[in-house]
Amino acid sequence: MGIPEPLASTVATRALVVGFGGFMDRFAAAAGIEHLHVCDLGYAARRAHMERETDVFRRANSGKRITLSNGADLAERFAESDLISITGSALCNGTLEMILADVRPAQTVIVQGQ
Repeated sequence: MGIPEPLASTVATRALVVGFGGFMDRFAAAAGIEHLHVCDLGYAARRAHMERETDVFRRANSGKRITLSNGADLAERFAESDLISITGSALCNGTLEMILADVRPAQTVIVQGQ
């Protein structure tokens, strides 16, 4: 099941994925998304792999800004995003409650999990 393209295109210009994966590919391809940022706690350890995977999305969607971080900037990224997708990893590592505590009414939040 995926996020419908019209939803991603109409509700957001700035999307955030918390946890590497999830709807990252769909947000990268969505017409309305101008900037996609992905925060992942494992970025430092998996940087080379994540950058290679993300470069595929960058090449396929050259008009978009697609960035990665280790999550140290999560509060800032969260505040500037219209559309937020939280992957199942947040359900496992205890960060979901903290993330959801900062949700603003104007933001669309998707929590993914098994």
